[in-house]
Amino acid sequence: MIFQILDQLFQNISILLGGMEVDQIRLAVSLIMTIPFGLIFYFIRGFFIRHLIGSALGIFLQYLVYQDGLIFLLFQTVFVYIIILIFQRKSALIVFSSSLFYLSLHHLYRQYNDYGGWKMDITTILMMTMCKYTSFAWCYQDGDQKLQDQLSEDQKLRKIEKLPNFFEYFSYIHFFGSAICGPTFDFHEYKIYMRTSSTKSISFPLKNSLNWLLQGLAFTFTIIFLLPKFPLKYVLTEEYNQSSMLFKFYYFNVCITLIRFRYYAGWSLSQAGLASTGITYNTKTQQWDQIISCKASHELTHDVRYKVECWNTSVQIWLKKYVYLRVYPQDQLKSNVNKSNIAQYITNMVSAFWHGFYPGYYLSFFQWSLVMNCSKLLFNASKNKPEFFDKLEKTLTSPVYFAIRFCITHFSLNCFGIGFQLLSLYDNYAFYKTHYFSVLIVNLLVIAFFSATKWGQKSSKPKAQ
Repeated sequence: MIFQILDQLFQNISILLGGMEVDQIRLAVSLIMTIPFGLIFYFIRGFFIRHLIGSALGIFLQYLVYQDGLIFLLFQTVFVYIIILIFQRKSALIVFSSSLFYLSLHHLYRQYNDYGGWKMDITTILMMTMCKYTSFAWCYQDGDQKLQDQLSEDQKLRKIEKLPNFFEYFSYIHFFGSAICGPTFDFHEYKIYMRTSSTKSISFPLKNSLNWLLQGLAFTFTIIFLLPKFPLKYVLTEEYNQSSMLFKFYYFNVCITLIRFRYYAGWSLSQAGLASTGITYNTKTQQWDQIISCKASHELTHDVRYKVECWNTSVQIWLKKYVYLRVYPQDQLKSNVNKSNIAQYITNMVSAFWHGFYPGYYLSFFQWSLVMNCSKLLFNASKNKPEFFDKLEKTLTSPVYFAIRFCITHFSLNCFGIGFQLLSLYDNYAFYKTHYFSVLIVNLLVIAFFSATKWGQKSSKPKAQ
């Protein structure tokens, strides 16, 4: 009954907003509903009742957004726990591969039935719960006493020494604060939060939650009013093709930036809901930074690495901890460049499969690997030839130097994002042809220059004897 009433409400809101997609309204309203739930949940104490209410609200919200698709999520939750019961401390890779395979099937099914569509379906939350399933399995495997000498300090901190019962595991996976679209976090943070017996150690989350809510609403209204003025499909028209390169760069960068705001809106609203529970509060730093979905501040930086870290932050952390650092031990990754590169390529491939199978995704990751390669080469050059770059900055003046670096970095990021929007090989080819393949050519020239000259790639300072 309650779901029928809410469905009718969503339909009425859609009509009121001029035909806005019902699934988007359903998502936004559900995310906002999480906030009052979280503020009430903050005051609830008691191990059993917190798990019961937290998971019950999670199932309620997941059904509200994903409806009958929820059955596929519940199936995987049970399936993963059974795998861990059977394979115990050797289950991590099995959970990882089976979860990625299961997610891939849903990606393929969605592409077959709704190619190029953007409607919400269960795939969205399956992407986030895969992060939880796999991190849980890895942390449980780390609890094996035989592996303790191989673990990093962070892995030792997060290891699960005793397998939680199904009820606690289930409530972690379906916790309402991240039940709709994340962010993801480890069982370590969840266990500490759920077992906290007093509210005194966690500040009241209302202010932080409202800050995220206001940020999410600001992004939402920005895209509602501005994004329609910069339709993406325009970049594939003959009129756009005949425009000047200056106009193309302007239009394309504004368009993709506004599309990114759409993600910031969703992540900010989901962060507001999670923050309202108090789980994002870091008692060590006394800051609300224990779990972060995104950092929109990266839009103003020219640092490529920082941009990567701040985009879908919780997933970036998951990729680092449970993909990159699991290929080889951390000390080997630091001491061996080849192993580091292999681990990075594997991480990129997992990230690509995690996103889906549209050709545009793989073009984007290929291009991004070139951008990251250029970034490393330029970073080494700036570190080993600081006098050259200092002189360049003084010649251009700091504001101009910063503006140039910002534009190059921002443009590279937007070119990475275009593949995630145009999706098909044909449309991506048409776009890059319109821009004379300039981004690809520049990246290849930079790599070729440093590969041929080795300029600035080795320190000129003599090694200490």
